[in-house]
Amino acid sequence: MPDEQNQICEEINEFKNFVENFFKKTISFDDKLYTFRVLIEIFILMKFTSFLNDRIILLFILNIIIFYAPLEKKCPHFLFKSRMFLRQIIEGAMGAIDCLIPRYEDMNEKK
Repeated sequence: MPDEQNQICEEINEFKNFVENFFKKTISFDDKLYTFRVLIEIFILMKFTSFLNDRIILLFILNIIIFYAPLEKKCPHFLFKSRMFLRQIIEGAMGAIDCLIPRYEDMNEKK
């Protein structure tokens, strides 16, 4: 029993550290593209949740939790793959926007 409690405490501490690092990295503005991407993801999530009813989103999440075991058998790592699919779409859009922004080039370096 104490081993299970220690394991649960370690997992809680790992999650706490992950959340703290996420917020520190987002708020610190060290990587401006990362901060910009996170803020856009949060904004899109806010718009999506305000567009749909909260009960629909809650039912969708509960269905995934209930049917997670059969989904995991048919399609291993279903949640991870679906999360990565959405993340790649967002990163691709951000990369396309980043490519469209012109860069400053010094005239002295060209000569």
